Amino acid sequence: MGKISRLGNALYEGDVSIDFVGRKWTWYTISGIIVLLAVAGLYFKGLNFGIEFEGGVEYKVSMPANQVTQANVDKIRTAVADTGLDAAASPIVNTSGESIRVQTEELTNDQTTEVTGAIADAVGVDATADISTQ
Repeated sequence: MGKISRLGNALYEGDVSIDFVGRKWTWYTISGIIVLLAVAGLYFKGLNFGIEFEGGVEYKVSMPANQVTQANVDKIRTAVADTGLDAAASPIVNTSGESIRVQTEELTNDQTTEVTGAIADAVGVDATADISTQ
């Protein structure tokens, strides 16, 4: 750390100088490479849009903190996938504080009610009081 602090002090005092302007093409090249890497990353990997942009249904299952476990997440994932609905075949299920969050593709109102019932049966919660849908 001593060499770096001495270099910083020497730069500040004017004892040492770095010719940044004379090496402008080096800095242009480095900047261009960084920009190309960023554009290539967007092109090949793409953006990961959330439910806000892709649409779908989000269920929030409120439970006591000791019941928000991976076992219940797995039960809910299986129950939603077993409804037989194409849009709910691969739900995204994860824990979020004192609740479990479930995301599916867009569903009709009847399908939403069916999925809500499946979630309630899987973990033993009240479908109207403990599960909110957006």
